[in-house]
Amino acid sequence: MRFALIFVGAMLSTLALTAWVRAYALRRQVMDIPNERSLHQTPTPRGGGLALVVPVLLVEALAIRAQWLTWPVGLILLSGPSVLALLGWCDDRRPLGAGLRFGVQVGVAGTSCLALWWLGGRALPGYWVPALALGMVWFINLFNFMDGSDGLAGSQSLAAGLGLAALALQSGETAQAAGLLALAGASLGFLGWNWSPARIFMGDVGSCFLGCAYALWGVLAVLTGTHSWPFLILFAPFITDATLTLCWRMGVGERWWQAHRSHVYQRLILAGATHAQLAQGCLALVLLLCPLAWLAQHWPAKAGLATTLAYGLTVALWLSIRFRMRRKSHP
Repeated sequence: MRFALIFVGAMLSTLALTAWVRAYALRRQVMDIPNERSLHQTPTPRGGGLALVVPVLLVEALAIRAQWLTWPVGLILLSGPSVLALLGWCDDRRPLGAGLRFGVQVGVAGTSCLALWWLGGRALPGYWVPALALGMVWFINLFNFMDGSDGLAGSQSLAAGLGLAALALQSGETAQAAGLLALAGASLGFLGWNWSPARIFMGDVGSCFLGCAYALWGVLAVLTGTHSWPFLILFAPFITDATLTLCWRMGVGERWWQAHRSHVYQRLILAGATHAQLAQGCLALVLLLCPLAWLAQHWPAKAGLATTLAYGLTVALWLSIRFRMRRKSHP
């Protein structure tokens, strides 16, 4: 019952808070103005992800109070996403330099991973720390890259968060289940405003916060040996599109650091798919991956195989869409 209350409470809180954030954004003209790389055509308020932050942090603070989390670990889970949410909110209001954003991300990721490794008794070799920090920085950025279509980032967060929370409950990971349910519930509440046609965009405050929060739970799972494979499996749609698109752009000599419309999800929208269809497709794909995540958790010896199958599916889908779009543009 208490976990249902966490989910519903986060959903309703975010739904209500988003209305306030939207009114503020309209009043202060915190707007996303369409340009040649946008997938929308009308100016839309942004920064709505701020409404996600409060309920999620409140749940994690309560988890510390209930002693589901030790206070040092809880402090890391609270502080890292909070710093990036603040940075994202500032960037949504007045764009910051890429160097500053990247530097803060590296600092947060490096400090958080080092602290979690140290608190975890240093059971893994020290070289895991920079590897995990690098992965965390990439995950934060790819979540930001993939937040370009109405409801897409919220759908990925909702579906993966619910799937991971269910697995955490099965394995008795109370704190992890509570944190993930808060993230999923808040994402569902935000979808009430962000579903197509979106009345407000998540902005960097939301995408960076979600990316950091999920990445930290994943890092904690790796360092404690509590079923980290499901994180990779259920976020495969975002990881695949962002990573392969970056590699593709680097391979053909494009300026990969510049904004673009080369992601598969962007190409699908440009080819005529609706934003709602894309978000629904993401939900369906994550649902399809859930049995593999369950397999990876309950049969650790099969986790590598389950992850390979998950990425085999998403990579095959990515390549199929990519080459189909290419044939249409070059008959």
